[in-house]
Amino acid sequence: MVKSEINKLYKYLFIEQDGVYKSMLLLKKKKYAALSIKETPLNIPGNEKKVAITTEKEVKGLDLVRRDWAPLSTMLGHKILDLILSGKRSEEIVDGIHELLSNLAEKIRKGEDLENKNDDTVGYPLKQFAITKGLNKSPKDYPDAKGQPHLQVALAMLRAGKPVNTGDHIPYVICMQKRSEYDTYLKEKETNPDVKLTPVASGSSKSYAERAFHPDEVIRAKGELKVDIEWYLATQIMPPVTRLTNVIAGTSPAMIAEILGLDTKKYNIHHHAANDNEEDEEFYLQDLEDKDRYKDCEKLSLKCSNLKCEEEFTFSEDEKTCPKCKTEIEPVQLHNATHLLARKLISKYYEWNYIADDPSAELRTRQLSVNGR
Repeated sequence: MVKSEINKLYKYLFIEQDGVYKSMLLLKKKKYAALSIKETPLNIPGNEKKVAITTEKEVKGLDLVRRDWAPLSTMLGHKILDLILSGKRSEEIVDGIHELLSNLAEKIRKGEDLENKNDDTVGYPLKQFAITKGLNKSPKDYPDAKGQPHLQVALAMLRAGKPVNTGDHIPYVICMQKRSEYDTYLKEKETNPDVKLTPVASGSSKSYAERAFHPDEVIRAKGELKVDIEWYLATQIMPPVTRLTNVIAGTSPAMIAEILGLDTKKYNIHHHAANDNEEDEEFYLQDLEDKDRYKDCEKLSLKCSNLKCEEEFTFSEDEKTCPKCKTEIEPVQLHNATHLLARKLISKYYEWNYIADDPSAELRTRQLSVNGR
């Protein structure tokens, strides 16, 4: 109806209707979720125009549509999304999200299955923790295999004589034991049945690739390999939930971390909150005049070329002479000063660190890969 009414007003230009939505969560450009309204003809004889109104969930660009997250994370993301799009009052949505998070954290810490009790082979729902990632080439051809968990599992499979080919999707689970220590433990156990396997600190983000195991290995270990629950809560649950709820009043990363039982001090809340406002600020700055847009930038300082004066002053477009002796600024002097300031600011730019927008990431680096490695 909207399309037909608008198109009545024009002869050469017509609009098409992309969709009608009941509710929408718009996070960033090309990152959204919505309930689209669909009309399905009922094909009733004598009443062909009658249709059934249904809704269909559309998800674009969000974490839960990507395959490199644990099924546990995807399942929780869909449940939270359903709550957000439900049309309920804001307070009910926030309470529902907090309850979901609290129940999930409690259940997986107890080793209870969230969906299917029969799937709990070794005390916890293993398939919910299996992250899958594809191989673009042979595992041996990757220069940085040491830091990638799926490659560590693929190499272990090759050592065990199992076939691994380009295009295969390798599942892995992050445990509390390092692979090297576990292999040593298995060898020692052959001669000393009383030997113990020492786990690393739970939730540690360091060397997690060394703690990656194939789900079949975890099953065969019969409980000796323990899934690192704290790592999953911090890296697979906290970041996507934070991004989904970032625009919802009544909750915050600090509250989410507390509900999940995580250390809130690890999350630089104020830093990430500031980052979320940068895009809005960028659009705002584009509408300002140059004098207002660049008012916080470092000013161009000059020194009067008159040897009897040598006054230092800040250059202004409105005043092109020395404020003290009124000597005109030489074009060459202005060019050189501008060039030196530009070099200084470029050097300062390269001294900055890149910080991940993932609240759980603690890495600061000056290196940024351009080829995805």
